[in-house]
Amino acid sequence: MINSEDAGTLFAMREHLLDTLLDLPSPDWIASYQGVMRQEEAEARQAVATSTKASHPGQGPSLPMAGYVGVYKDPWYGTITIGKTGNALSIRFDRSPGLDGALEHVQHDTFRTRFSTPGYEDAYVTFALKPDGRVDRISMKAVSPVADFSWDYQDLQFTPAGEP
Repeated sequence: MINSEDAGTLFAMREHLLDTLLDLPSPDWIASYQGVMRQEEAEARQAVATSTKASHPGQGPSLPMAGYVGVYKDPWYGTITIGKTGNALSIRFDRSPGLDGALEHVQHDTFRTRFSTPGYEDAYVTFALKPDGRVDRISMKAVSPVADFSWDYQDLQFTPAGEP
């Protein structure tokens, strides 16, 4: 009935339709779900603020910025490109226009995306290193604890594209 991923709207419509079909009194489901969604958003903002305060940007990174640069592949997604401009890193999801932007150092070998497209869910990008100091793999995790399934970064495991 609606072209939306707004869970509150979908749930409110579902509850209202059920109430109507079952001939039950129907409370204000929109207001009820709006309260739930606002609470989740407030908790998510608090969690992001807390994680930002807990970071230690003075610790790391382990490599000079050029050591992270390269093309990395995931068996499911394909490739991403980590680039360098000046002393800053960038990320580009090669198959997904708009999923590109700066990588901001958080701590150790973890960076945060700052995607250029508004509304795209930022992620933590963590580089795991081999004993010789080269990048072994990249894992990702959405910054927001309430990121929806469209941003299942945790399912991606990138490895250097030039290696078997």
